Amino acid sequence: MRVVTGTVLAALMLLAALSSASLTAGRSPRSHELTSSYTYDEYIGHHGKGLEKGSHEYKMRSAIFSKNLQEILRHNSNPSRTYSKGVNQYTDWTDAELKGIRGGRREPKFKANPAIERPHVPTGKVPAASIDYRLAQPPILSGVKDQGMCGDCWAHAVTEAIESAYAKATGNLLVLSQQQITACTPAEGGCFGCDGFYPRYAYEYASSTQYIMEEWVYPFESYLGGNQSCSNMTNPPYPLKTSVSISGYMQIAPNRESDVIDALNHLGPLSILVDATAWSSYESGIFNGCVYDDFFGLDHAVLLVGYGTDETLNQDYWIVRNSWSASWGEHGYIRLFKNVTAPCGYDQGGLSCFAVTPQPAPSCGMCGVITDAQFPIVQTN
Repeated sequence: MRVVTGTVLAALMLLAALSSASLTAGRSPRSHELTSSYTYDEYIGHHGKGLEKGSHEYKMRSAIFSKNLQEILRHNSNPSRTYSKGVNQYTDWTDAELKGIRGGRREPKFKANPAIERPHVPTGKVPAASIDYRLAQPPILSGVKDQGMCGDCWAHAVTEAIESAYAKATGNLLVLSQQQITACTPAEGGCFGCDGFYPRYAYEYASSTQYIMEEWVYPFESYLGGNQSCSNMTNPPYPLKTSVSISGYMQIAPNRESDVIDALNHLGPLSILVDATAWSSYESGIFNGCVYDDFFGLDHAVLLVGYGTDETLNQDYWIVRNSWSASWGEHGYIRLFKNVTAPCGYDQGGLSCFAVTPQPAPSCGMCGVITDAQFPIVQTN
């Protein structure tokens, strides 16, 4: 038997400590590791911010970081919380910057084309106790994407829904071009590209064009927030097997939880609109931080990919895929509180494509999760 001497044991303990310190030095601390001693300089090193110390921007963002850190610690000190907050790439962003990446719109002037929009008819079948399309085999969800500083969440959500619908129908998962939908969906009023849009306009564009190309053919170029011109793809240099076509989309009846659950069971992941105002610092757990007050408004488009139950908390939840990178939340996902009876309030409208203030409209489920959902109808031949 080999005997470990005190000197060797001390050396091993030192190596373990150095390894742990190196891990912490390479990333932001998680919520359970976070303390008030975490500095802004450490934060910008972890996130590669590259700010000049002492500059006006450094001072401005350092103050935002300090304020947010205290709020994160305050929230996490509550033993009855159902979710935890953490530091991430958004901890030093301004409110205007955060608002800029919430580019979902509820457009009251939108007029559906009945040849493209078709109502979802529930099957009436008993739904599964839980669904999690992250676990589907063969897989039907591509890797979590990052919209960067572009407010094209609407394009990401629609692109991801088309990817999943095609993969579910064919067993072939393609990573499609969110840049094509971002740049080529025709403007409506003040809505265009990174400035935000109503997802149903994206479905109209996708239904009218011959194909949505794969991302490697038409890569994402709007990460820094710049609106790009639509590339001419009338005569693509690539075979059409690198693309997907849709003939329309199914609109799920608004605010009917049973219909949303039926669609998840028998169709697949759904593009939805939510109020994500309070999401930026989410790290893990079941989020219940949306409040139906005078400031509530659907402002972000995401993908609903399932529902389930946390046995420890004895709490049901929705599973939502975001487009803020895999480093945000639970590897790019958030679980939303799913009440026994969905709570309802009024969406105050947020921003409109036509610079008008929409009338408040009923909105149900945590953060409005069951208010406005769609499923693309893909062509498989």
